[in-house]
Amino acid sequence: MALDREDAYTLSGTTIKRPSSFKIEKYKITNASRLANGDMTADVLAKKRKFTLTYNQIKASDLNRIIDLLWDNMDYFFPFTYVENGSPQSATVYPGSIPAELYAPVGDWTWKNVSFSLIEQ
Repeated sequence: MALDREDAYTLSGTTIKRPSSFKIEKYKITNASRLANGDMTADVLAKKRKFTLTYNQIKASDLNRIIDLLWDNMDYFFPFTYVENGSPQSATVYPGSIPAELYAPVGDWTWKNVSFSLIEQ
């Protein structure tokens, strides 16, 4: 499945605006404990990702599309697709908070410094 540049980011199958910056954090979820001699042991339970999408500026209509998908919807988990190193990727995610700072409240409202995380299920 090839995603072109404009369709690189989707939530629940709906294309969202390409972010100004996109960060991926990869981490392992472990069950760790200490032995009687003080050595640590750990079992890897899962490998997960956290995606941070940042918009330096975003029109209200584009932000509303994201909010409609993540916040107004009563579902908790969402399919998310993106491109990493030229290859389509996907994950089932849930949203963190969606802070936004008003930039221009006249005409077509514009928001700035919008950054939110999508955490893998």
